[in-house]
Amino acid sequence: MESNIYLPSYPPSPKNDFAKLEPCSSGIAITGGVARGFDLSQKLSSIYRYCTCKEQAFKKLALWYNDVEASAIESFRTVSRTIETHYLGILNFFNNRSTNASAESFNAKIKVFNASVRGVRDINCFLFRLAKIYA
Repeated sequence: MESNIYLPSYPPSPKNDFAKLEPCSSGIAITGGVARGFDLSQKLSSIYRYCTCKEQAFKKLALWYNDVEASAIESFRTVSRTIETHYLGILNFFNNRSTNASAESFNAKIKVFNASVRGVRDINCFLFRLAKIYA
């Protein structure tokens, strides 16, 4: 006999309707809207994890977008609108599975360094110090 662990462990009653509980991988039971949101987030992360080409990712994103529209969860609709607006750039990730995160990180470091020296008159000195610190 297989037993599942559900939290909270209240018996079902008219006051607390846990008849719709669904176990998740951690053994914690989650209800309707939370379960739907968890499912949508897992589907989106699986697109990035398992899709190997642009076409496959485009199809999966379209199906995910339809699921979000059907779910009526506003926070996921916001994410889906962002993806809809920037989908061409997002799909470029699937060309060689790389991002510009390192360039963005380095740009942020340059901005912090520039703010710490409070303006530089000599550009060559600034570039030399930048190269010595971050190279």
